[in-house]
Amino acid sequence: ICSVVYRFRAIPLSPHPRFEIAGFARSGWYRCRGAGQPQMELLDLSVALRDGEARIAEGDVFVNRGEHLQVVGGPNTGKSTLFRALAGIWPWGTGEIRLPVPDCMLFLPNRPYLPPGTLRETVVYPASREAIDDTQIEEALALVGLAHLNSELDRTARWDRELSLDEQQRLAFARVILYRPDWLFIDDAASALHHSERRDLFGLLMRQLSGMTMIAFTRDTEDGYGFERVVHMTRTPP
Repeated sequence: ICSVVYRFRAIPLSPHPRFEIAGFARSGWYRCRGAGQPQMELLDLSVALRDGEARIAEGDVFVNRGEHLQVVGGPNTGKSTLFRALAGIWPWGTGEIRLPVPDCMLFLPNRPYLPPGTLRETVVYPASREAIDDTQIEEALALVGLAHLNSELDRTARWDRELSLDEQQRLAFARVILYRPDWLFIDDAASALHHSERRDLFGLLMRQLSGMTMIAFTRDTEDGYGFERVVHMTRTPP
């Protein structure tokens, strides 16, 4: 499989057009295995919302490997819906999405999934606890500002309840460092942090994973994030 292509088409009895997936695609965590299409393409793309549709104001988008793209939109502009469409879990809209090989991609939602268990198991999820050694975990946690959790690796807890949202989001960035994806999609996944902290985390990923492509969906265009390109979501009524 060289790439994944989503083409939108009309489905009878559906309130919106629905896309058809050609090839293999699913959302989740992926390890890279070989080279695929070197570019992401969004062609004449519009995603359906409950009361309208959303598209990128600049038109067609082409993203090469290693680039950093910021997709900006305010509340209810459809940026999270576009994120879900790219992940293969929102099938309503028109146009075409061309993605690189899916097993080189990682999607970070606004609130990460933290399964119950030891902190070690939570950090490396969905890999097994033996897949990544403690030294790597401790280094990743320290890099994202969670060094105070290094002594908690063996403790079992409901970490989604025990950790604050900003700690949960930092933990998700630690996962990125551990998994080292080729393509990273972020949906407002640092919203609980202050601007300077978000800037530092984005900069950390760009330094630690210099060849990684990053597409970040954010609410603002404050300077200092380090993205070479910025595009904007726009919403139209039905």
